[in-house]
Amino acid sequence: MQVLVRARSDAGMVRDHNEDSFLVEPALGLYAIADGMGGHAAGEVASRLALDAVSHALEERVGQGLAPDALALAAATAAVHAVHDAAQADRKLDQMGTTLTVLIAHPDGRGAVAHVGDSRLYRLRDQRLAQITSDHTYVEAFAQAGIADRETLKAGAWGHSLTQAVGHGLDIDVQVVPLDLLAGDRYLLCTDGLTDHVHSDRDLLIDLEEQDLDAASESLVEFANASGGHDNITVVIVDILPEQDETLRSSSERLLLSLRRTIGD
Repeated sequence: MQVLVRARSDAGMVRDHNEDSFLVEPALGLYAIADGMGGHAAGEVASRLALDAVSHALEERVGQGLAPDALALAAATAAVHAVHDAAQADRKLDQMGTTLTVLIAHPDGRGAVAHVGDSRLYRLRDQRLAQITSDHTYVEAFAQAGIADRETLKAGAWGHSLTQAVGHGLDIDVQVVPLDLLAGDRYLLCTDGLTDHVHSDRDLLIDLEEQDLDAASESLVEFANASGGHDNITVVIVDILPEQDETLRSSSERLLLSLRRTIGD
């Protein structure tokens, strides 16, 4: 199994800085996003800390033979502790937190996602789009309880309130979902700067079905900005390829696949 990946992040049309971060480390089979929150640029600090902790946790466990779901949980747990500890150590950061969505992709086709908050992982398979993660929001909790529909709830006081975030305590219920990665799958990790503007699967499918990864990632960011761009927007698209497609990579694609980046570095 091989992968191609594209990542793109944008401050949006309203915010003057970007508190999102992303991580692309193909050597570890690791792809992640984080959407930071908190005053005094603390959100930017939180998202970077979380992804640094995720990367270090994976590096420490290389070669231990752990299953992807165990690796994903260990990475998310490390992020929870790292952000919490930093917030406790600095009063200026005591309100910081971040979402976290971590995709682990093993070369043998096994995978997993670990998730906290309302950034999301989607899978496009056989022209069908599925949301793999569940939002840790009051909107989702109330909708699941049948209190009201999601669109009504989003327009109310609970519209952007999280029930869980990395950094908001240590008692975090990380969602972990094992995955079977198949050739032809396309995975989208994205922050709510994109999904807040998504009202149906078709909104994503129009752009996500682009064959060219550069065009797909650019179109998704443009869609969010054209819809208002009220928040930072980050997308990471991961294509699962059959082994023989490795020869199709250009030198620029190889360089991008070795990229490890967080916004602001």
